Formats: sequence, structure tokens, C-alpha cells
Amino acid sequence: MELFYIGPDQKLRAVEVKAEGQFGVPRPLFTTRLPTGESQFDVSKDGRFLIPTESEQSARAPMTVVVNWAAGLK
Repeated sequence: MELFYIGPDQKLRAVEVKAEGQFGVPRPLFTTRLPTGESQFDVSKDGRFLIPTESEQSARAPMTVVVNWAAGLK
């Protein structure tokens, strides 16, 4: 069995749980890009990870808000 955790350096790590109170040496798996203060993730049975990440900021597109649009349908 393995225990997975995210260290303060944002790296997801795995450590083998050998017996009660005995653990292997933690090994880094990969660096995450979690939002600040977030540490939620999930691991599937096949060892794949589901981790929310922040997307890269891109140019902001303008947004048009139409108010009272139902009046225009009459």
C-alpha cells in the first residue's frame, strides 16, 4: 500500500506503507500546479491521479451582458 501526499514544494510524493508504523522512503512523482492553499486530489485503482490545476492566464476576451432580453422578444 502507498500513501500519497503533496509536499510544501508542490511535489506529489508517494511513500510505501510497510507495516504498522513503518514507512519506506518518500519518492517524488511530479510537480503539481495547485492553486495556493489547495491540496485535494484523488488516486484511482490503476494509479492515475485527478488533480485540479490552475490554467495559464490568457488574454481576456470581452464579455457582453444583455439585460432585459425578454422584452426584446415581444
